Amino acid sequence: MNDADRMVLSLLCEDLHGLRQVCHQQGQLQQNLLRRIEAEALRRRPVATLLAELVGSPPEDLVAARRGLAAGLSGFSQGKADDEVFVCPDAACDRQVRVAPAGAPPRCLLANTFMRRL
Repeated sequence: MNDADRMVLSLLCEDLHGLRQVCHQQGQLQQNLLRRIEAEALRRRPVATLLAELVGSPPEDLVAARRGLAAGLSGFSQGKADDEVFVCPDAACDRQVRVAPAGAPPRCLLANTFMRRL
């Protein structure tokens, strides 16, 4: 498994609960695809192409965007502005948070300070 595959697997693990909820609401086709993705992931096979099919994004965007996977499914969340991205206040980590336009800036959970606009 290469670094990109590991990143996609990490995203899947982080968002699996949300993906399961949304796929349950979306119907049998999405549920079956998610079950297939989970089975492949358990076998440690690459799942980027299948996840991309599920969320409607090109596979390379899954890693590049580092956004929640379930956000790509209709009905999961509201759209987020691309220009409202916040990052770690002192660049100690790679965390990025997208917020609604003109929304309140998020806080760093560790330092309890406002995150910096990218």
